[in-house]
Amino acid sequence: MAAAILCRPPRPAAGTRRDGAGTGTGDGGGRGAGAMAGARGALIALEGVDRAGKSTQGRRLVEALRAGGHRADLLRFPERTTEIGRLLGAYLAGEKDVEDHAVHLLFSANRWEHVPSMKEKLHQGVTLVVDRYAFSGVAFTSAKENFCVDWCKQPDIGLPKPDLILFLQLSPEEAAARGDFGSERYENSLFQEKVLKSFYHLMKDKTLNWKMIDASKSIEDLHREIKSIAEETMLEVQNKPLGELWK
Repeated sequence: MAAAILCRPPRPAAGTRRDGAGTGTGDGGGRGAGAMAGARGALIALEGVDRAGKSTQGRRLVEALRAGGHRADLLRFPERTTEIGRLLGAYLAGEKDVEDHAVHLLFSANRWEHVPSMKEKLHQGVTLVVDRYAFSGVAFTSAKENFCVDWCKQPDIGLPKPDLILFLQLSPEEAAARGDFGSERYENSLFQEKVLKSFYHLMKDKTLNWKMIDASKSIEDLHREIKSIAEETMLEVQNKPLGELWK
């Protein structure tokens, strides 16, 4: 499989990349524990195959954290309000074609253009829940023919490092049975199977805090599990420095 290919490409300068629309509000909602002096917010990424429930769970987690007095915002990638984001939205909808290498870099660029605001919010004590992050970028591109994981990771080296990556585990067959599957580019079961294998490859990285969760559970049971893990992580990292991804 493509994800197993290794290579030694030249390392590009940081700043140049797949999928979501919309950010949270500017002040993060509540003024509780997450806003204590000197305490930073946690960066929590939700990953998984398409239709695993990331958007629903991300939205519910932010709502629950705010209800509990924490400051929290939701960010979905691709973030489609920028010029790059609108191009990616058209690409995913099948309205535009972009060469595979170029679109991978555009997805990365879409993340990088939000890094300044992400860092500002995190250091202000706002917890960011991110629906898809660099791991989706690597998993989806490396699932294509003739792409290696090393090359796919290069543009995202140095992004803010998530404190927690919640992987919503769902088989491509179960995902395909869910509503609206197939409405966007990449939403076919064969390709999603390759993407899943790429994610498994990425999860071997022990420097990252991956948590695999059974996404076939009920929405409510899944929410309770995610909220518990997220709140624990927020306490653990509030006085720790923000790391850099893959460095």
